[in-house]
This record gives sequence, structure tokens and C-alpha cells, in this order.
Amino acid sequence: MNITTKTTNIDLTPDVSDYLARKLAMIEKLIEERQGELIVHAVLARTTEHHRAGDVFKAEVNINIGNRHINAEAERDTLYAAIDQVKDELTREIKSNKEKRLSVFRRGAARLKRMIKSGKIKPTQELNQ
Repeated sequence: MNITTKTTNIDLTPDVSDYLARKLAMIEKLIEERQGELIVHAVLARTTEHHRAGDVFKAEVNINIGNRHINAEAERDTLYAAIDQVKDELTREIKSNKEKRLSVFRRGAARLKRMIKSGKIKPTQELNQ
């Protein structure tokens, strides 16, 4: 996994960098198919200089897996909370994509099975071997 991190209005400390890497490693475990290297672009920012309360920190993560792109963005009162929320959103999106692909595959297989049973398609010897 190749992580590129950009910061705006904050310093990237080793603690924050390690925390981000640990959270993204959890995401990497969920991604099954790899059609190339996993490229991750993370943007960590402090949205304003003068506010001291409210949603001040922003975390944005873009993941490129082959030709698929997954992104998530969060604004929270602490940088660690923003990173956690981004991780949760990425996890939800990856699982949703996985379920959608599996559902489409099953519907297609069921349709093919119905066509074979109805006689519209004849199984060939190559398929039976």
C-alpha cells in the first residue's frame, strides 16, 4: 500500500502518521481484489485558523484500486476522530460495493440457470467437463 499524505495548516507528527497508517491497514484487509497496487491519497487539514470549537479538523482519503475509486471525507473536532470517521465510511462503502457485485453475479447466475432449465440454452459438452 502506497500512502501519500498532504497536510494543510497542521504539522504531520509521527503519531498522527502512524495512527493513519494503522487505520488504513484495517481498510486494506477488506479489499479482496487487487488489480495493481493500492494507492491511497490522504489529506489532513485544519479548516480554520481562528475557530477553537466545533468541527475544525478535516480528513479526506481517496483510494485507487486498479480502475475503481473510493473516497471518504469527514470533519470533526479532533483529527483522530476525523480519521476514525473516514475509516468507518470507507469500510461501509467497501462492504456495500462487495454486496452489490455479489448480488449482480447471483442474479445473472440464476437467470442463466432458468434459461438452461427452460431449454432456451443448451449446455454444451465443454461446460459439463
